[in-house]
Amino acid sequence: VFGGAGGGYGVLILGFVLVILGAAWERLRARLLRLFGPVLPLDRLPPSA
Repeated sequence: VFGGAGGGYGVLILGFVLVILGAAWERLRARLLRLFGPVLPLDRLPPSA
């Protein structure tokens, strides 16, 4: 489907976007757990790292 350098650039951009989304999710998850920690059953959640 992708030919030449276009495919490489597409994969590189996709990887960059996924890294940025992962970092944003890590910060958002930390904030949510800090806010809702007393309400949520934290022992049932998967570990963060």
